[in-house]
Order: sequence, then C-alpha cells, then structure tokens
Amino acid sequence: MKTKQFPAILFFAIAAIGANAQYLMPQSGNQTFNTCGGMFYDSGGVGNYSNNESGVLVLCSALPGQYVAMTFTSMALSDASDILRLYSGTGTGGPLLQTFQGPLNTTSFCAAVVSQDSSGGCLTAQFTSNSSGVAAGWNAMLSCNPTPSVVAAGATCAYPVMIPSIPYSVTSHCTQCMINDYQGQGGICNTTYAGEDRVYMYTTTGPETDCISMSNTTGNPALAIYMGCPGAGGICVTPTPIVGNSSMQFTFPSAATYYIIIDEASGYSCYDLSISPCTGIEEANSNNTFFISPNPASGKFIVEMRGMLKQVQHDISVYDVMGAIVYERKIISQKTEINLSEQPAGIYFVQVRNEKQTLTKRIVLQK
Repeated sequence: MKTKQFPAILFFAIAAIGANAQYLMPQSGNQTFNTCGGMFYDSGGVGNYSNNESGVLVLCSALPGQYVAMTFTSMALSDASDILRLYSGTGTGGPLLQTFQGPLNTTSFCAAVVSQDSSGGCLTAQFTSNSSGVAAGWNAMLSCNPTPSVVAAGATCAYPVMIPSIPYSVTSHCTQCMINDYQGQGGICNTTYAGEDRVYMYTTTGPETDCISMSNTTGNPALAIYMGCPGAGGICVTPTPIVGNSSMQFTFPSAATYYIIIDEASGYSCYDLSISPCTGIEEANSNNTFFISPNPASGKFIVEMRGMLKQVQHDISVYDVMGAIVYERKIISQKTEINLSEQPAGIYFVQVRNEKQTLTKRIVLQK
C-alpha cells in the first residue's frame, strides 16, 4: 500500500512547490523561476508599479509535461505606454498569447493564459511603463495545466478564421479575447485602432471585386484588408478602413493571400460580417459612382464623378497588382486627369473614397 501511495504523495509535494510564493515582475532585467503555484504581481506587489520599467519574468513548470497557467483577478494600467505582454516559451520570441495595455482597470478576464511550450511549459511576461504615471498593476494566480492553450480562431494571422469561398457571412462574431496585436506595426492601415482584433484569411486565384459589409455592430469596429500579414511584410490595401455599420466595394488586386482584420479603437466589438460578389453596385450608388475613360489607356485617363456633390472631398488612390500605391491625391472636382505614363503596362486599380463609401475600378494600361 505504501508503494502505491508514494507517487500520489510525491505528486502532491511537487504540485505544492511555490504554492505560497510571490513572484514580482522585475523593474528591469530578466528573472526565471520554476513553479506551479503562488501569485504573480507587478513590481509593486500590493502597491503600484513604477515609471520607466522594462522587465522580463520567465515562469516554467515545476511539473514535467505540464504548462504554466496565469489566472488574473485584477488589472490596472495607467496609459497606452504601460503594456504587459505574455508569450509562450522562454523569451519574447515565442507566440504572443495575450496583451494588456492601458488605460485599463478591470476584474473581468476571458480565461486563464496557458503556455503552449512543450519543452518546459514556460510563460514569459514582459512589462514596460513610461514616465507619465503609474497604477496598481495586476494580481494573477499561478498553476500548472496538463494541456497547453488552444489559440482561438482569429486571434492572429497564424490562427485566422478561414474564408473558404465567397459568398461568406457570419453573425455575432466578436473581437473579445482576440488580443490587440495588429496596431502600430509596419504596413498597418490605421494606428489609432489599438483594441482587440479578429483576423480572417482569404486566398484569391486572381483579381476579383466583392462587396463587404459590417452590420449590427457594437462599439466602433474598423475593417481593413492587407496583402500578407501586417508586421511581417504585409501591406495595407485599404488605406481608409470602413468603420461601424458600413460597406464598401473592394477589388482584390491579384492572386494572393489576404488578411481581413476587424479592430476596435479600444476594448472589443461584436458584429455581423458579409462578403459577396458585387451585383448592380454602380446602379445602387449612382449618386457617387465614378467612370474611367479611356479604358484601356496609354498613360493618361479621366476619372469622372457623376452626381458628386460640389465641394465634397474625395481621395483617389491607384494601386498596382501587388497592392502598392502608385498615385494618390485629394479631389473636389467632378473630372480629374490622372497621369500614369511613367508606370509600366498592366492592370491597375483606381479607388475613390469619401467618408461614406469606397469604390474601386480597374484600368488597363497599354504601351
């Protein structure tokens, strides 16, 4: 009987390692601990963290084959420069699992943050603060989980919601718990959207024009489209995202993989999303349609806005098939000449935008 009880006693003893320990985020530098219990706090413990912090804490599992988990009970961060990021593995090069960014004061959380690191079950916490204010920081309970975390579909470009074909529609999708990871990076469309975002992936076999709309939105979500993932070489192909209950006609410029990212200015939003081939879009929006002539063109062509109200400003952008902007200007006149004589022959896309609508047409240059 004693030999049968020993493994259970040993397991209990190991599980209790660190049960009463307190782990504080270092104000600077790196620290590493093995644990399966205790509490994780900011550098101030029960008090506030400090200005100008930049520290990293690595917590690895004291139980072989298990994964460190953090369950937060409170979080207070002063402003947008005070950020706690949690990564899987031993360092900031692993998958980003969660981001907490101020201003924030909450006791409501999605779920425990659990490591995915099969080699040691480690979680890495990185915290930075600026010099303009402090707050109470966070409280989190530590434990070990026998299974790794599962990344929700849509959390990142690596784990997107797949759009298999068009038409496509979903209802009551939310950005909540999707991490605010696509803002302020290279290629991003709009840096003012720093809330949680949800990622959809769609692969085209060639140029195609679709009608995209959001409806029944809560909050004020913005929808932007990228050729490739932003922050990893992807480029924005919708310089002005659509916001809230709105729609646009969008031309995917070439065969490629695109990421449709719905983001919130702060916090999270819910919405219905619909993508379908455009039918009769010009007739339905005849007061704001535009026409291109001649098409094909040798270099110069006219963009005509029929029915456009005088003194209403529009933005015109021309993209090549790789999604790069080759021409851009603001207009208020009903007829505008565009000169692409220095561009090589091929297919281009002319996009006209105002506060309410985005329309796209194709132009062929023949030299």
